[in-house]
Amino acid sequence: MTVDYTEKLKQLKEGLDKAKDLRVKALTKLEGLEAQEQELIKELTQKYEVHPEKLDEEISRLEAQISKMINEIESIIPWELLSKVKN
Repeated sequence: MTVDYTEKLKQLKEGLDKAKDLRVKALTKLEGLEAQEQELIKELTQKYEVHPEKLDEEISRLEAQISKMINEIESIIPWELLSKVKN
């Protein structure tokens, strides 16, 4: 039984070439995503004055502020009166 090493080597080379191409594409995408991350961090810190490590705290603070504002608005709407008015 003779093994055709030429065909097998060709398949292996094609596989390696495809793997290299995928690696290059992945690294390129990673570089782009890292640059995008840095831009977002820069925007957060400069424009919004929020540091990434304090993002959860800031989100909680904003949610509490929104909730408070909603409660304030609801308290000044005359719901009882509105329920008696027919459209």
